[in-house]
Amino acid sequence: MLGFEKFSCARILLGGIEVMHMNVKGQLNDGGVGQTPAQQFYSLAG
Repeated sequence: MLGFEKFSCARILLGGIEVMHMNVKGQLNDGGVGQTPAQQFYSLAG
């Protein structure tokens, strides 16, 4: 990756990566629904 043109683009991308890492480690609360990490991510994104 050559770099980001805007700081806001970098912030958004790195924030999404951090959310996925937290999701895989089980640090996000799914409210007792028992969702898979992918389902949790899509519910956060939607």
